[in-house]
Amino acid sequence: MTDEPLLCLPDEGAEGLITHLRAALSRAPGFDPALNTVAPVESAASAAVAVEVRMRVLLDTYRGDYRTDSFAVERLAAQVREQRESIWFWGGSAEVSRLRAALRGGRLPADWQPALGTVTVLDAEAEFGPGHGELCRSGSTSGEFGAKAPIMWRTLGFLDGRESGLRDAFHSLVLTPRNRPSTATVRGGEAIHRIHTHYVRSRFWGYAPWYVMQGGVLELTEFRESNRDPQDVRTALESTGTWYFADAAEADFAAALCRISFDVGVPTQVGTGSATRSLRARLTTPASADLERDNHGTVSVDEDGPLLFEDALEQLDRLPVCCAVAHVPLTDPATVPLQRLLGERGFRLTAVLPPKRTWIVRDGVTRDIETRPTGMWSRPRPGLPVVAPYYTGSVPGTRAERTVLSYLRDRLAFGAQGTT
Repeated sequence: MTDEPLLCLPDEGAEGLITHLRAALSRAPGFDPALNTVAPVESAASAAVAVEVRMRVLLDTYRGDYRTDSFAVERLAAQVREQRESIWFWGGSAEVSRLRAALRGGRLPADWQPALGTVTVLDAEAEFGPGHGELCRSGSTSGEFGAKAPIMWRTLGFLDGRESGLRDAFHSLVLTPRNRPSTATVRGGEAIHRIHTHYVRSRFWGYAPWYVMQGGVLELTEFRESNRDPQDVRTALESTGTWYFADAAEADFAAALCRISFDVGVPTQVGTGSATRSLRARLTTPASADLERDNHGTVSVDEDGPLLFEDALEQLDRLPVCCAVAHVPLTDPATVPLQRLLGERGFRLTAVLPPKRTWIVRDGVTRDIETRPTGMWSRPRPGLPVVAPYYTGSVPGTRAERTVLSYLRDRLAFGAQGTT
């Protein structure tokens, strides 16, 4: 047992995090953002080349076994040009110079295997609501330059306003960093977990078994957020109403996540509930049919949704997605019967999207944003192996973290035959 938090260091607010990142970057040996990073504005100027380079890096990182939406070059390049997708690169100065030359020339040498790192931010409003971006499509083949300093540099730009477009568009960046144990053939997530807990200091909100990863398995990746101003979340949590659940263990898990990330206690109530009204919903699916087997689909309660929740769930059940996910608001007692229905169908609460009181800039106009806490229930496709985090057997020192790891072991195995 250790007294040091395993999953999330205490919140220090935006200014404390900015101070920490600047100090850590000042100690990063040999890191020069001008020489070692390529910003999204440069990627967008030659979007098709940037998408091709990213694809080569990701395929090399995962030994040719990479399955998320990174291959439709023409469609993805259009998203990059339209600033609905932002691509960063990093690496040694010589390799970054070679990338810049390819971007300026508008063509990629056929025999070049880039020794670079990359990460992407997508507009994730369709899945998580206005002002949410998703950090994804991340990997590195740079043996010369580690990921820690570039990741901190990008995070600092989001927080201090240097990346003004990113800061205006998004109040929160959601991410699903890997945490599986390394093997002789698969690079695990031990290092990236430490970067996010100790250096980037993102907030921990559960697990996301949503993507088929290297080797044809689901990984219980973490669900985390980097918030432009953590106070937006703290304020919303401190004034939240009661959170309603059909299952006591899920209620305890959600409450522990709030303690871990912000040391805020939220009121919870467990009961059977009764179906007092039908709830509307919307269905979000992968960008194309060929992506469905390796990516997730989501049903979200939405009062303006075109479907009844149960009908949307039936449609999702007919798709071959690797994981079915249901987003259910937690402050409405009418959702308790839906939670019970999800439990009967094999879904488990895996993560929470926390509430916020914040703002974004859209078309030059500042919009106030208030979001409600949302539980995310997941059900992997039967037969897919699920790989647990490397720290599953740990015994952390904080009570909230012990609650989460106990829940992880007891509830998120998704069947002993499907766990490796």
